Parts: sequence; C-alpha cells; structure tokens
Amino acid sequence: MIAMTFGETPQPPSMALSRKAAYSLFGGSAITLVSGFLPNMTLLGMSSYGYPFPWLAQFVYPGAGPMTLLVIGLLLDLLVWSAVTFVLLTFFQMLRKRSSQSSKAAQI
Repeated sequence: MIAMTFGETPQPPSMALSRKAAYSLFGGSAITLVSGFLPNMTLLGMSSYGYPFPWLAQFVYPGAGPMTLLVIGLLLDLLVWSAVTFVLLTFFQMLRKRSSQSSKAAQI
C-alpha cells in the first residue's frame, strides 16, 4: 500500500456499476426518443419511425388514424441504445483513468 502525504487527496473511485447503468438507461431513453423522429425502412402503405428498430408506425391511406406504438420495437431500441451508452461510458472512463495515470507519471 502506498502511503499518502498530507497534501495529496485520494482519487475518487471509478463510477459505480449501478450509477453507470442508470446513466446508460437515461442516455438510451433519450436517444430512443430522438430516434422516433428518424424515418425507418417502410413497407408499402406504411410509414415507420425509430432506429434501428421501428417503434412508431402509421398506415398511409386516407382516414388511417393515429400512429401506433410498437412496444417490442421500443424495448429493443431502448436496450440497444442503453448498451451503446454503457459501452461509451466505460470507454471514456478508461480513457480518463489512463490520462490521469499518465499525467501523474509525468509529474514524478
């Protein structure tokens, strides 16, 4: 164990897994909602929105009615974007840790 002098402050622990999961769920939700504005590949006579999986759909013919929420597509999008956000958070956390270690080595 390395002894610390009085002037040093301990490094904060890395982001806890539960906190990182909450941030990734929040980020995944935000990206999923924004993806609702992106048109996805459509079938003939139907427009759909959401990426990578469509989760909003509407038939395109006179008197078709409101948009339909596709729950499975919404859950899959949420899962995909939360996983992407989790991986990005982990990557940036590793980069931050590596840069702080290299700056400490440069000071010595």
